[in-house]
Amino acid sequence: MCALLPLSVLYLYHFVPSLYAYPGLAAVVALVSIALMFMVAKRRRTRCICRTLLLFALYLLLASAGGSIEPAWAFEEDRIVALDGVLMEDSTLSRSENQVIRLRVTSCYTRDGDEGEARGIASALIKIPEPLYASTPVHLEGSFSSPSTLFIAEDTTLLEMKRFALLRRRLIAALDGRLLSLLGEGTTHSLAKMLLLGQSDSEGFLLKDLAVLSGCAHTLALSGMHLSFFLSISTLLLSLLVGRRWGKRVALVPPTLFVLLAGPKPSLVRALLFRFAILLPIGSTAASNGAFALQLLLFPEVLSSLSALYSWAAFSALLFSSKLPRFPLRTTALAIAATAPASLAYSGSWNAIGLLLSTPVTLLIALAMALSLVVVAGGSLCAPLLVWTTKALLSLLGWGASHTLEFGLVGYLCYLLILLTVVVSIGYAESIGKRRRRHSYEMGVRIRLSEGDQHPLGGARLCDDEEVWTELSALNPPALAGSGAAGP
Repeated sequence: MCALLPLSVLYLYHFVPSLYAYPGLAAVVALVSIALMFMVAKRRRTRCICRTLLLFALYLLLASAGGSIEPAWAFEEDRIVALDGVLMEDSTLSRSENQVIRLRVTSCYTRDGDEGEARGIASALIKIPEPLYASTPVHLEGSFSSPSTLFIAEDTTLLEMKRFALLRRRLIAALDGRLLSLLGEGTTHSLAKMLLLGQSDSEGFLLKDLAVLSGCAHTLALSGMHLSFFLSISTLLLSLLVGRRWGKRVALVPPTLFVLLAGPKPSLVRALLFRFAILLPIGSTAASNGAFALQLLLFPEVLSSLSALYSWAAFSALLFSSKLPRFPLRTTALAIAATAPASLAYSGSWNAIGLLLSTPVTLLIALAMALSLVVVAGGSLCAPLLVWTTKALLSLLGWGASHTLEFGLVGYLCYLLILLTVVVSIGYAESIGKRRRRHSYEMGVRIRLSEGDQHPLGGARLCDDEEVWTELSALNPPALAGSGAAGP
């Protein structure tokens, strides 16, 4: 259950943000829990106390992160006409061909010329066609939309352009120009640009809308696939040069460069931190929770990001599913169960057709990722295959969007009940089967390897142990007696 900790924390913040506003009460609860463990849990006292302290530390980190991103102004919002701040991540294109930015504000101004302090993370809509890059300081002039807290900027001034942001812009422009010359305008170019460069254009809304309508939004949010692709290639090549042991470590350099190029998107940062964490001598669940805590510490704005919610929900479900009994569509079923509440909260429904489409959609996106990289590297002959892959992906998502199985909250609860019943039933059946197999041997030797399954996302699952049985030959009392008589 610890694998679901990031998922639970983010959902609680989105649905009940006031829960993290009482650190004093949380300290009292932690102390009472520790006192009860001293009296009751004698055997596992140390482990339980350590887990309680870690949960309390995570609560304090969440409370601090939530307080740091909550916007606060020196004046009333209706009086503010200008903002100063620094972009926390790259801007994203809106449907009105403008850019949406999230910036950490530092000061605000009124119409009377008064200047005051501001803090927190604010969202703004700026009327410029070109994207802005993370760490860029800006000055915005406009007003807040009512009743929303979105700042509508009429005029945008770049106060400074960081060298790294300039380098990123040049590299992205060069790679985008190459993709455009090989693929031309259209959905194929938009998909390749989204997968390789992390940039979206107006054509990308079609793919995103179809993914949401077909219940496959988690396939685009699970950006660990991008990192896994680069990591697999670099590990294969570097293992031949420096050996398998060092190859796994040096192979993290290309994924890191990819994240630096694509920008500090929450899903990519999550995937990269986890890749570094699993190099430590800890379990996959501990690596996931550690990566989540580190991301909260370095990028507290992840709490309010919808893409981070989808990404961590899908990844937590993937990690948790590796510890459950095997059954058809296990990973997909858990991923939909984890991301459906987000869809319910922001669209009012969730689509169960994703159970059938998630696997082929994921394979097509992975193929498009590989072909896009080959095309950029000089494989222009693969461009028609990339076009065909994009058409197949859009056709599949379009079919799913036109054959929706939308459900509300009641349908989601029934889905969870069915999923829980399947998991428990299969787990119980596996336990009974292994118990009968043990009893079928009246005398035998059994070697039990509890960590036999070396899944890349975790250790042994429920009832997932590898057993080696051997039945001893029947004992022959006369032979034993004869050998005893021959002795001294």
